[in-house]
Amino acid sequence: MYKRQVFKDLKINKYVHDEWVIQPIFVGAGTYGHVMITKAKNSGRVGAVKIIKNMSAKDRSLTQDQRNNHTMRETKLLLELDHPNIIKMYSTVISNGISPNYKDYYIFQQLVFGGDLFSYLAKSDSLMPVEEEECLLIVYQILLALKYLHARNIVHRDLKLDNILLRTPEPCTKIILADFGIAKRLTFADRLHTVIGTPEYCAPEVGFQNKQVFCKSLTKTVAKQHEKEGYDFKCDMWSLGVIAYIALTGVSPFFQGAESTTENIFDKMLSGNLNFGAIQWANITSAAKHFVHSLLTVDTKKRLGAEQA
Repeated sequence: MYKRQVFKDLKINKYVHDEWVIQPIFVGAGTYGHVMITKAKNSGRVGAVKIIKNMSAKDRSLTQDQRNNHTMRETKLLLELDHPNIIKMYSTVISNGISPNYKDYYIFQQLVFGGDLFSYLAKSDSLMPVEEEECLLIVYQILLALKYLHARNIVHRDLKLDNILLRTPEPCTKIILADFGIAKRLTFADRLHTVIGTPEYCAPEVGFQNKQVFCKSLTKTVAKQHEKEGYDFKCDMWSLGVIAYIALTGVSPFFQGAESTTENIFDKMLSGNLNFGAIQWANITSAAKHFVHSLLTVDTKKRLGAEQA
């Protein structure tokens, strides 16, 4: 009775796909919907389905067309990708929503059992660092995924602990990059200008576009110059630097708890002051420090690319 009620309450069609049957088991929730277990009718293979119901979208500022575009962009990108460190999409189904003007999206994809990297590091009241060798393996796998994406002119734009999945919640496991909801394909010599992503992981050249959160030290001339220049693939490399910093130390390089504001996060970014003298870095090798510093470099020309990293 409970199982039938789940589908009825959420208005989910468990038989929406010819091959996959949705199970009443939740494994997560994203920005725009639920993630549930699904099982193949013939083989019994288990997968996951992301169910995006437009009326339940959290961002009410988006129009219906904008929500559709976000979803279709993610599905189109993922259907083109085939890499062991990137979430695999099997197929998608679009069905009628609460009215003919609304659509529900069912994205059938690989099921990753080990949770995300944030949960893996959150072993107590705070994030706990991993051994340097394990961090190296995690970062290397993320780099393999980024190298593959960037070679295909795709920028992820929302690289963070929450979007790094683990095959199993144990050391030296396989790493899977997920959540391509705001990923973007660049054309030749193209630049991005949309302020998007998560401030704690967001490269400074991305945040510079929003004049409301400019650091007080920036002049209008400098602000306009950054707005004109925009950003590219190197924004993902900065985010990876933040991830590596947190995995090695258990603390964020720029975000210091609830008291942090967008403005003072950017202030810390622009200062370029990475406190490698802190106790958390005491047993970390100089090579690891140099690597993190080479990613968390404000000057994008000096920041490592995926191939170099």
